[in-house]
Amino acid sequence: MAVRILIYEKDVCFRKALSKQIAATEGYALLGSFADTDDLEGQLTRFYPDVVLMDVELTGANQNAATARLQRRFPHIDLLLLIRDDLDDRVIDAIGAGASGYLLKKLPQERILRAIRGIYETGGPGPDGIS
Repeated sequence: MAVRILIYEKDVCFRKALSKQIAATEGYALLGSFADTDDLEGQLTRFYPDVVLMDVELTGANQNAATARLQRRFPHIDLLLLIRDDLDDRVIDAIGAGASGYLLKKLPQERILRAIRGIYETGGPGPDGIS
């Protein structure tokens, strides 16, 4: 069964490249790719993804409350934060609020796809750079 994915990423080049890779890879279904989270809850209801990839920069000041609310409303969705560099307090706080983990954007796209599959299948953390 294909892993159904939504992407929320402000970096247009990264978003397009990752979207293209996901769409072209068997076992993955790209449902949508967005530059902002303005209609996040509506899109989650409409598309019903398995995994959401979200740029940590898009989570805003109230990220913990938003993450907790999303996990209560959509408990079946694994939320993975996309981060540019090393862990920071935003990521740790979001994981504490219910995010499934994080992925480093600098990882090769094949590793990102394997990590998505791993989180989807096991719900657990992955190897270095992936939690």
